[in-house]
Amino acid sequence: MGWREGSGTGATYNKRFIRRKANEAAMALQEGMTRVPDGMKDE
Repeated sequence: MGWREGSGTGATYNKRFIRRKANEAAMALQEGMTRVPDGMKDE
């Protein structure tokens, strides 16, 4: 049940990690871009 060199399993986990971090970064950028238009209250 161990890792075998060259099996590609590490690449699978690495892709998933990178995809999650990219999604987090994209969400952080989007949250920084949103604002309440002038004249509207933030309720």
